[in-house]
Amino acid sequence: MKQHVGPWVILVAVLVLFAPFWGAGRVFVPEDFLNFVYPWKAVSDGRVHNLELFDVTVFFFPQDVFINQRLKKGDLPLWNPHIFSGHPLVASGQSGLLYPPRLLAHRWLGPGQARSLLLLVHTLWMGLAMWFWLRHRGLGDFGAGVGGLCWMLNGQMASWFEFEHLVVMGPYIPTMFYCIDRALAGDPRWWAGLALAGGLCLHTGHLQIVFYGGLLVIFYALVRLTLTRQWKGLLGFGAAGVGVVLLAAPTVLPFLELLRRSQRPDFAFEQLQKFSPSFTSLLATLWHPDILGNPARGFMLNRCSANLIYPEFACYFGLIPLVLALLALWPGESKFERREVMAWAALALVSLLCAATTPFYRLVLLVMPLLSKAMPGRFLVSFVMAASVLAALGADRLDQPETRARARRAGGVVSGLALVILLVAAVLLLVMPDTLLGWLAPYSNPGYIKIPPHGPDFARDLLVGLRHNYLGNPHFYLPVVSGLALFLGWRKEVLLGLVALDLWLFAAVFNTTVPAHQLLPSTPSIAYLQSQPGLFRVEKQAAAFYNTLTPYGFDLLSGYESMFSMRYAETMRRAEPKGEITMRSVSLSNFDSPLIDAMNVAYLLQAPLELKPPQGWPLVFSDDIKIYRNPEVLPRAFVVGRAHVLPGPLAVLDYVSGPQFEPAKEVALELPAPAPVEEAAAQGKVTVVDYQPDRVELLAELPAPGVVVLSDTFYPGWVCHSSLGELPIYPANGASRAVFLPAGRHQLAFSFEPRPFYLGLKLAVLGLVLVVLVALLGKPGGKPIQGE
Repeated sequence: MKQHVGPWVILVAVLVLFAPFWGAGRVFVPEDFLNFVYPWKAVSDGRVHNLELFDVTVFFFPQDVFINQRLKKGDLPLWNPHIFSGHPLVASGQSGLLYPPRLLAHRWLGPGQARSLLLLVHTLWMGLAMWFWLRHRGLGDFGAGVGGLCWMLNGQMASWFEFEHLVVMGPYIPTMFYCIDRALAGDPRWWAGLALAGGLCLHTGHLQIVFYGGLLVIFYALVRLTLTRQWKGLLGFGAAGVGVVLLAAPTVLPFLELLRRSQRPDFAFEQLQKFSPSFTSLLATLWHPDILGNPARGFMLNRCSANLIYPEFACYFGLIPLVLALLALWPGESKFERREVMAWAALALVSLLCAATTPFYRLVLLVMPLLSKAMPGRFLVSFVMAASVLAALGADRLDQPETRARARRAGGVVSGLALVILLVAAVLLLVMPDTLLGWLAPYSNPGYIKIPPHGPDFARDLLVGLRHNYLGNPHFYLPVVSGLALFLGWRKEVLLGLVALDLWLFAAVFNTTVPAHQLLPSTPSIAYLQSQPGLFRVEKQAAAFYNTLTPYGFDLLSGYESMFSMRYAETMRRAEPKGEITMRSVSLSNFDSPLIDAMNVAYLLQAPLELKPPQGWPLVFSDDIKIYRNPEVLPRAFVVGRAHVLPGPLAVLDYVSGPQFEPAKEVALELPAPAPVEEAAAQGKVTVVDYQPDRVELLAELPAPGVVVLSDTFYPGWVCHSSLGELPIYPANGASRAVFLPAGRHQLAFSFEPRPFYLGLKLAVLGLVLVVLVALLGKPGGKPIQGE
């Protein structure tokens, strides 16, 4: 057991971190964010542990709830009817819909338990996979243990923890490194293993994050190929890449189609700088994750003009590991060739320069223009991997007298500097608080200080937050102990324990757990809406942020996603010119447009603030929140007897946004009508027989030829079957669907059958067959790696 302390420390660290889950029935879902917004704010104490985790509550968890509910009904939902009047979930790029472990977890567990179990399993797997790969590369247990802990619990992983995707992807990176090593050692079957791991990795969820993980794998393969001169391995690596693409096609192809149809822009370099922290602030947080504040401790500086959340800038990987990583750069005996050590160091530096969007990043954008659609901070994924490897190499050299002597000197400096920081903080916060607040006054605005929020008691709250973050924070005292441990030459097991404690302290404090039974709390207003009959959409104003109403079964005109259809975005801009329509979200503030009626918006939730009520909408509820009812709302599906054909999509949008548009009587089309219609058709009736995410069944009864309008989003892949055969679906009123019908009784079945997804399934089957054949028929052989 003494030979393998690393895996045991990794296991204990994971079990302690997840003790609230397995020991107390709590789940890693920051559902307490609901206390911050109406209607939940009206019936709660308003306390929120970490506001920076709000994306989980308003986007990721509602999505998980929907997937969980559908899987329990035996349905794999490709379409989400709850946001944007319908959205292609399979094309999201952030749903992880097809990742097998996620499907199993959500099929058999509740949404909170499924998320927490996935996090537990992948966190443990991540640490052990890193340890195993480093051991395979020749490092001792201590070095591999340091590397495993750093990769598993670094600040990037820990702060993105409850978002899930980075953690779920994490184990696959060292796993793929191992596959590359084994394949280059002469066993081509491991190229099949690389393809399988890469394919699964692409299904884990966040394709932007996986893209950066892919860059890491390419970097490692090129380094190993260069050092070992096994150039024939390029063919194997290329073939594995083809296998990855084939296996991931069901996720990637629908995503690419939505990307092509979305409004996600290419950002200019100057725009990307607004999404980035300064290089010096990144260096500062390498010393301590809370040096510039921690949202869970009551104080945090705003580190970029775009006001992005803390995880976008997190790069801490431990103080002892930082010292060890720097020691790894000194010349001396190492398990890795000197050139490879320098390659990892170069990767770490380049990643930091890119994450901070320094002028160097301009050159990167010239080489890889696709990065203009992504956040530069994602490069911190490659930084923490490079830093973890360097820390492991430095730890592995700690037995060398020269390295041990340097570690002692560095430890003394660390302890001394930590004591000075604590002393200065104590003097300023306890002896000279008024002077400190005076110094901070020029910077005490939302552009510089993000937490605490600005209000009448800001000065008091700021002082409390500063004291809590710097003096009442046990994590700020740990550097003194860590430095002493290095200075006094404490045993490796103790150092490993201190590394685990250091990283655990941040992860445990930053993240939120809540009792599983407290998920999805109801309110009187939610209960009222759930009691209303029929299909309808709901909108909100200064309440129920983004997708927070969807887990309760409500459909929204608005929504929040990684991207959505440009057609839908432009339609909403015309419906509400003063609304906030971004590349990711729709949020409306005016509800007078006839398009609101046509899109089946029946109710508006409005926070109990000084807000203008929608004109002509009666107030029907006013307990925890105001609810207004739209008297002009049209059904989810209806018949009209006039087809107004206009010359193109822009002309349609101009028409439907004007006062002349009468959605109850006419439909605006951008394509020629296939047959004439009669106004008498408007006397017809449409009944919704069944309404499921991927299938909508209608019964239409028309006294004359007319048009059936379904106010769900128009998107490729939807087909309509009827007794007349397959009917073409026309874009209607900008973003809805329409079919033309003759007089009579018709049964209609709309089903979502996206071609990219089904083509992707065929390609994935082909890829799986090829992977199995290579694994079964490949034979070990070839020239083993030289230069290890």
